[in-house]
Amino acid sequence: MENKQLKSFKDLFVWQKAVDLATFVYSITEKFPKSELYGITNQMRRSAVSISSNIAEGFKRSHGKEKLQFYNIAYGSTAELESQIEISYKLNFLDNQNYRKLSTSVVEVGKMIDGLIKSQNRKFPKSPKSYILNSIFSLILLILIFYILNPSFANAARLYFEPQEQVVGTEGDFINFFVDKPHFDETTRLLTFSGIIPGGFEGEKAPLLILKLKVNDRAQKTGNQTAVLSFDKGQTKAYLNTPDGLEDVLELEKMELPIVKGKENMGVGTIDVDAPESFKPEIAQDPNIFGGKWFLAFATQDKGSGIDHYEIREDLGFRIKNLGGIIKKFLIPKSYLLNSWQEVESPYVLKDQKLKSWVYIKAIDKAGNERIEVIPQKYPFQWYESWLWWGIIIVGFAIAYALKKFLWRKIIH
Repeated sequence: MENKQLKSFKDLFVWQKAVDLATFVYSITEKFPKSELYGITNQMRRSAVSISSNIAEGFKRSHGKEKLQFYNIAYGSTAELESQIEISYKLNFLDNQNYRKLSTSVVEVGKMIDGLIKSQNRKFPKSPKSYILNSIFSLILLILIFYILNPSFANAARLYFEPQEQVVGTEGDFINFFVDKPHFDETTRLLTFSGIIPGGFEGEKAPLLILKLKVNDRAQKTGNQTAVLSFDKGQTKAYLNTPDGLEDVLELEKMELPIVKGKENMGVGTIDVDAPESFKPEIAQDPNIFGGKWFLAFATQDKGSGIDHYEIREDLGFRIKNLGGIIKKFLIPKSYLLNSWQEVESPYVLKDQKLKSWVYIKAIDKAGNERIEVIPQKYPFQWYESWLWWGIIIVGFAIAYALKKFLWRKIIH
C-alpha cells in the first residue's frame, strides 16, 4: 500500500512481487518452443513487464487520477497474463508445478493491485451536487460534478434531460475551444458538446459548461417537482493533457434537482456598466486542427448582460506617422485594413500565419461594454521586410542622383 513513508516505487511490496513474477515468467518461457519466441512467449513477457512498469509509473505520477490510470493498466495486464498462462498450460508448455506457481503468483499480485486501486479511490470523495434555482423557473447548472486533475486535451459529453426540462441557452465557461458546440436535440433529449482546453487545466470544481434550463408549463403550475439530469456514460469522456492523450477516469452521477416555485416577473431593470471579465486568449497549433494552421482560442464571461460577440484585429504594429491610409495599405495586407475589426467566433484561424502581427481580441457584452486583450507579436515585423521602405530608399537615391546631376549641369553653365 502507498503511504507517506514510501520514497520510491521500489518500496512498494506489490512492485517487488510484480518484478519477481516478471523474472519468473522470463525463466519459465525460456523453455517454451523456439517457434513461440514471437508468439505466446513474447506476449507473456510483455504482460509480465507491463505490470511492474505501470505500477512504477503510476507511483511517480503527481495527480491521483493519473495514478489510477496506470494502476488500472497494471491490473488489466494481470488478467492478460493469467489468460496466457491458461493457454500455455493447455498447449503443454507448462508442467503442473510451474502452472500452479505462476497462477498463484499472478492472482496474488492482482489482489494487491486491486487493494492499491481501492486505497487510491478513497482519497477522492464524491463531489457534492450543486444547483442554483432561478426565480422564474430557470435553472443555471454548473455542469462539473467530478473533479478535474490536469486533464484535458479534449472533453466530450452527452447529457440526457427529462421531458419536463427545456434547454434555453448554453454558455461556455471553462472550455475556450469548442470542436462541437453545445447543441440540444429535442427528439432524443440529448445535449452534446466537445471541446479543447489548450495547455490543459489543473484544479477542482471548475464548471465545464453553464446551462440555462426552463421547466414546462405543467411543472411551473404544480411546482416542487424534481428535474433529472444524467450522463450518457458511453459517450462522456475526458482526455488528459499528455502526448498520448490518455483517457481520464470519470465518476458520473445522475443529478436530481428540486424545482422550487419562485416569484414571477422579477425584472429589476439594472444597468450593466461593467466590462466583460478579463481573459487570456491563446494562440495554438495542432496538426489535427485546421490543417496545422495557427489559430486563436478565447472565451470570457460577463456577469451583467452577458457576452454578445467577439471582434479581432491583426496589426503588424509598424507605422510611419502622418503618411495616411495609402502607406498603411502597403505596410499591412488589405484584408487586415479594410475591415480592421472583424466579428469572429472561437476558434479563429489567424490570417498572419507568420505570427508577425499584434493580435487584439475584443469582447463586447449586450450592453455595449468592451474589454480588449492583446497578444504581442511573436516574430516582430522588421523595417527591411517592407517593400515600401525599399521603395522610399530607391526613390531617395534617384532624387539625390537627379539633384546632383541637375546642380552639376548648372555649375558647368
